[in-house]
Amino acid sequence: MQMIYTMMILERFADEISNGNMNFAILPNDIQYQKGDLINFKVADAEGYHLKKFKEHSLCKITYEISYVLTGEGYGLRRGYSAIGIKLKEKAGD
Repeated sequence: MQMIYTMMILERFADEISNGNMNFAILPNDIQYQKGDLINFKVADAEGYHLKKFKEHSLCKITYEISYVLTGEGYGLRRGYSAIGIKLKEKAGD
């Protein structure tokens, strides 16, 4: 079953995703992300992760599809983290 996740991201990374320079995210793997799941982002202010302090950002209005999931410290990832590839939802599957 396709899941929809909302994840917090720092503004500097949100800018890179919005500009098309970054098509991945490194996230804690406390969630079993699957290829095909959807992800929306909330953008934290530049000062850091404040749970109730978010910024308006163009990234917040876009849904992404998870196109790839890499988990495991044997691939240069820190234990407990996953790298996920993301595509714009409407472009996913092209």
